[in-house]
Formats: sequence, C-alpha cells, structure tokens
Amino acid sequence: RLVDQYVKLFSRLEPDVYDDLKANYPIEWRRCEDFRRQKLDVFMRLIERCMQTGEFRIINRGFVKQQLLFMSSLLADSKFLAENKLTYTEAIEEFRKLMFFGLVKH
Repeated sequence: RLVDQYVKLFSRLEPDVYDDLKANYPIEWRRCEDFRRQKLDVFMRLIERCMQTGEFRIINRGFVKQQLLFMSSLLADSKFLAENKLTYTEAIEEFRKLMFFGLVKH
C-alpha cells in the first residue's frame, strides 16, 4: 500500500521528460525538484506513522529520507534506467523489494 502511494507521488512524468526539463528548462526543473521534495515529505509522514504504530521497525528518519531522495532521483534518470535495462515500473518494483524486504532472503 505504501509503495502504491510512492508510485502515485512520483510517476507523473516519464524519465525522458525529466531529462528534457533538466537540460532545457532549468527553472521548471527546479520547480519539479521542489515538488518532488514536498511529496517526499508526505511519504515520510506515512513512514513515520508506520514506525509509530509498529508496522515498520524504528530506523533513523534522516537516513530513510536521504535514501528516498536518492531513489527518486534515480527513477527520473533515463540513462540509469537504460543502462540497467529497467522500465520505470520495473525500477519501482526493485525499489519496493529492497525498501520493504531488504537483501536478506526470507
């Protein structure tokens, strides 16, 4: 459910659109980045609520937020996706598996 919220928050544009904005429209790109950070704050409140209710382990919130910022920037990087042969949807799925299940095989 939480990943569905993340996808809704960050999947409005395809990575190629982000690349175009970064390269050709710096003011609009900054606005997109500001929007992404605002939406990340919403997502962080959901994570914090899950930590408070015991659904998630308690973990350093600053670390979690930084990881999410990094991941959302990778998801908007068409070069990264192409080099790793991932669609945006596949990258979100890989993120979901890593974020919620880690690397340890269960």
